Amino acid sequence: MLAVLASALAGEAVVAAGATSDPAKAAPAGANVAAMAPLEFFLARGEADACGPGCNEWIAAEGKIDPGTAQRLRRLLTKLGRRRPPIYFHSPGGSIVGSIELGRLIREQKFEVSVAHTIPLGCDRDKPLEQSCEAQKRSGQELDAEFDPAVAMCNSACVYAVAGGAVRRIPPWVKLGIHDVGFDPAKTQPRGALLGEAKRLAHARIHEYLREMGIDEALFRAAAAVPFESKRFLEREELVRFGIDRREFGETGWQFVDKPAPAMSKRFFARTESDPVRYLDGFVSLDCGVGQAIRLALARPHDDSDTLSAWARFLSVNGHRFDLPYQIPSRELDARSTSVPASTFDALGDTATIGLSEPAAGATLNMHGFSAAYAKLRRSCDEAARNAVAVALPKKPIPYLDAGTLRALSPPAAQGPTRAQNTPAAPVAARPETARSALSAPDTPAQSEPVQQGCGLHIAEEPQHVTGRVTGFVSGEEALAITRRVEARLGAKISPAYLSLKRATVERYPEGGNRPTRAAIPENMAVRIGDVVELNSRYADKSLPCHFIPWTIDRLVDHVE
Repeated sequence: MLAVLASALAGEAVVAAGATSDPAKAAPAGANVAAMAPLEFFLARGEADACGPGCNEWIAAEGKIDPGTAQRLRRLLTKLGRRRPPIYFHSPGGSIVGSIELGRLIREQKFEVSVAHTIPLGCDRDKPLEQSCEAQKRSGQELDAEFDPAVAMCNSACVYAVAGGAVRRIPPWVKLGIHDVGFDPAKTQPRGALLGEAKRLAHARIHEYLREMGIDEALFRAAAAVPFESKRFLEREELVRFGIDRREFGETGWQFVDKPAPAMSKRFFARTESDPVRYLDGFVSLDCGVGQAIRLALARPHDDSDTLSAWARFLSVNGHRFDLPYQIPSRELDARSTSVPASTFDALGDTATIGLSEPAAGATLNMHGFSAAYAKLRRSCDEAARNAVAVALPKKPIPYLDAGTLRALSPPAAQGPTRAQNTPAAPVAARPETARSALSAPDTPAQSEPVQQGCGLHIAEEPQHVTGRVTGFVSGEEALAITRRVEARLGAKISPAYLSLKRATVERYPEGGNRPTRAAIPENMAVRIGDVVELNSRYADKSLPCHFIPWTIDRLVDHVE
């Protein structure tokens, strides 16, 4: 889900994962569920506290369940002796008979169970079915590995294996997939009355097993109501009601990722005070901001009901309130953010706390794993800042560096206030040849434009006024992609107030014939294809260092009938 937010945040900077848009439903990118090998157990080791406070080793259960799965766990238990680390499943399901036998063994041995994906070191996360990776899992050796609760699955028969846990913890955002029993198409299937009898016996066996494990029979009814060829995912309310995981609050540790962009996050769920009772899935993330800033964001999946209509407008970090004024455009998420000096987080440790506001007021997130993840993020952000400065270096050698040149080439953190922040900007004359060519190359700053010293940004300090005709509209995804490219080229961020505005495609008028630009449409303005409008060209935002105001429709010149 962090990748979804990263894409949305790229729009703000202009600010799981798997094959589907829902991380709770997704297998790892590139995974072919049908090709997954039979489930294998191996002891995995990670960084300190990788699988929770005080937990750096766990039993990984990866693959499809078959009738021999329980016996493979028994072989591992022989090696472990009295050790009983938690078991983390990543499985699409499989044999009902195998899962019930496995679940009973797990209960007998009093294991704690959960869901997470385990990637042995040396395995390609995007190619989990490579033979070398499968060979590691079946080697019988203890493996150094990465622990990833964000991109994991437990569907079908896997749910029954998890039901056997003496303690069951389903991580935030993970949804268990259920459906009715079916028959292996590769084997001879019963026909006629035998088919109905076989299904009845399977149902009776599942019903008895779930009662034995203390699971509400409503889970059996819910699964039986879903055709075998389909799948339904349990919501957190159902996990509580069925007795699979009765916790009213849960959270993961902080996790750092470097793709698609460096970021760190922690996920959580919390019961709200709504009627009927609802549970909120959310996550907090940090990523690189401008200069020495860190962007703080809070997100949840979109909710179409009114039950969770209120959404947090601020976070409290170690007792200090941070408002979240910026709405991040995203189809999947309801997300808000703000920019915070990096020094604020530099001083935090793993003993700090984050307090939530409505609709989960009173819930407090811990900072478990924060220090290790933040150290990686800061290194990545510092490297990105150095690279941004390197891009701004002149391509031709210069004979010496005077004070002005040093200021222009230094990282923002090493500079004092910029001219754009302290003194009125001199207006830029809109030369006729510049105005005529403006719409033909909307994403390329003119060479004659002044330099904003604060971040090496080459952009005008005042807008030009250009006339154009509206020829179409731009989707939200395309607008974000275009803005991200412009930001990367300029080395600056779009002003937050313009993030959520719709975009129109505008061609120069009356000449036409040049490449169009994409212009923001003010909230109080309605335009149609064919309208003639006056645009303000892109220019520096003097209220925010290293930010710019995008091409924007200023007024309607002629409304098409």
